[in-house]
Amino acid sequence: MPKEPKMFSNIAKIFIAIFLLIGTLIVFDDIIRNDLRCRQQEFTGDTAQDSSIIESTAVIGTLYLSFRANVSAYCPCEKCCDKWADGVTASGHIIQPGDKFVAAPDRYPFGIIIDIPGYGEVPVLDRGGAIKGDKLDVFFPTHQEAVEWGRQYLMVKIMIEKQKRD
Repeated sequence: MPKEPKMFSNIAKIFIAIFLLIGTLIVFDDIIRNDLRCRQQEFTGDTAQDSSIIESTAVIGTLYLSFRANVSAYCPCEKCCDKWADGVTASGHIIQPGDKFVAAPDRYPFGIIIDIPGYGEVPVLDRGGAIKGDKLDVFFPTHQEAVEWGRQYLMVKIMIEKQKRD
C-alpha cells in the first residue's frame, strides 16, 4: 500500500511556528502600547486626536509629564469666584497671604504638583466650573494681578512621582 504524502515537512512546520510566534508578539506589542496610551489619556484626559502630550521625563529623581495648557488666572473676589468667594478652596484649604496654587480639572488629585512657567511649582488645591480639558487657573491675591496674567498657552509639567533614594 502506498504511503500518503506528508502535508508539511518538518522545516515547513518550523517556519509556520516562527511566523505564528512573531505575529503573536506583534499583536501583544500593539496591545501593550495601546494600554499605555489609554493609561496616559486616563491620567491627562487627552484624547487620541489631541497630541498635546509631548514627553515624560525624569529630572533629578522626579518623573514629569509635560503638556500644553490653557492657563488663565483668578483671585478670591466675587467677580472671579461668584458665590464661592469665601476664602476656602475646593480642597478645604483656607487661603492665606502669599499662597500660590492652581485650580485644575478633577482628573488631577488635590496636592499634585504642577510646574507652570512664570508662576512656579504649585499644588492643585482648587477646582472650577470652567476648568476642563487642558485648562488651568492660577491663583493671585488680587483681581488686578489676575487680569495682568491674562490667558497664556504654556508647556506645563505635572510631577507624577518622586523616586525614593536609598
